Amino acid sequence: MASVQGITNTIVAALRDAGQDNWPEAYIHKAIHEAECVIVNFRPDAFSVNETFDCSAGIEQDISSLNDPSPHRLLSVKYNVSSGGSPGRSIRRVSVGDLDGISPDWRAASPAGEVREFMFDEREPLLFYTNPPVAAGTKVQISYSGVPKSYGAVSGSTQTSVNDTYEPMIIEWALYRLFGQDVEGSVNVSRSQAHLNNFNSMMGIKAQGEALTSIKDPGFRL
Repeated sequence: MASVQGITNTIVAALRDAGQDNWPEAYIHKAIHEAECVIVNFRPDAFSVNETFDCSAGIEQDISSLNDPSPHRLLSVKYNVSSGGSPGRSIRRVSVGDLDGISPDWRAASPAGEVREFMFDEREPLLFYTNPPVAAGTKVQISYSGVPKSYGAVSGSTQTSVNDTYEPMIIEWALYRLFGQDVEGSVNVSRSQAHLNNFNSMMGIKAQGEALTSIKDPGFRL
């Protein structure tokens, strides 16, 4: 994680506004936080959280009630967890279509205390489905993408939620937003667009470089 104050200092130097006459520090902090949220939207794995999740009875599991941090979207369902907290059987991701073809009545099976497989649709980012149906309280280890929290009062110890490898992208997005607020200055408007282009380029290069390790299901199509 990166220091919010350190990023702020870098941005102030780029703005050439040491007296903060045009861009108060509160505006800069807001732009930094917005950058984190945008990055997580593009790259959910930029802020991943591991959590032991208590399942609801049946097949449908909703992670929207989790907090600290609130979930942005599910990343993976990894393995079963015993009542004592010990790791158990691994859980495999499958497609609904494949499971329907093999076992059309899987949704009506008797509840079990262990998950063998899970299904996830990118269009329902806070839901996953278990096979077999499970008893209430069945525990599984999941990972999910978190929503970055607002900073509140920023101090020297305040850190970003996303990994520090994204610090250059945070800076570029924040400068895009801050320069873009100066609607009367044509020079700053062009600077704003240049920083947006830099951000898009950086995020695109990173996505291409990690395409081989993507968690997305290659069989999923909109």
